[in-house]
Amino acid sequence: MIKTNKKVGYDVDGVLAGFYPDVCRRQGRSVETVDFWHIPWIEEMFHEIADRNEPRFWENMSVLNPPHTITVKPDCYISHLPQCLQDEREEWLFQNEFPHAPLILAEDKIPHILERGLDLFIDDNPATIHALFEAGIPCLQYVPYYASDKIIDDYAFQTGRYIRNLADVKNFL
Repeated sequence: MIKTNKKVGYDVDGVLAGFYPDVCRRQGRSVETVDFWHIPWIEEMFHEIADRNEPRFWENMSVLNPPHTITVKPDCYISHLPQCLQDEREEWLFQNEFPHAPLILAEDKIPHILERGLDLFIDDNPATIHALFEAGIPCLQYVPYYASDKIIDDYAFQTGRYIRNLADVKNFL
């Protein structure tokens, strides 16, 4: 990891953890290239797996980007998960040997990013990226291997503020 005084935050699902591929496997579906973020069949069953009745799904989620791909130490992780999954997500980060940093679960990430004074936030959700750009918060859209370029937020695409490899984060500090 490079040494920097910059504070960087990371989303978890879709950046570090393989939520989409794991949901596909759980449902017996193949992992297909996605051109849009909101996938109706996933939205319909999300609460079923976000429920505390399925902690094993969250504890055993696959790693999308291993810890060694993180070139800039996280100041924090901010994830849009229900509070009831805090323990499972912290355990997942620990078990998969991600750098130690506070985990914040929040529906709205912006207040937490501002409160922590982050210099950069990495997320995969185009709507989150758009909201961060609108709020003037420096961010990068991570585009996972299963996403086409169509999923990239317009502003991120026009400004080149998207990456397909976490090692590239250091180039934006």
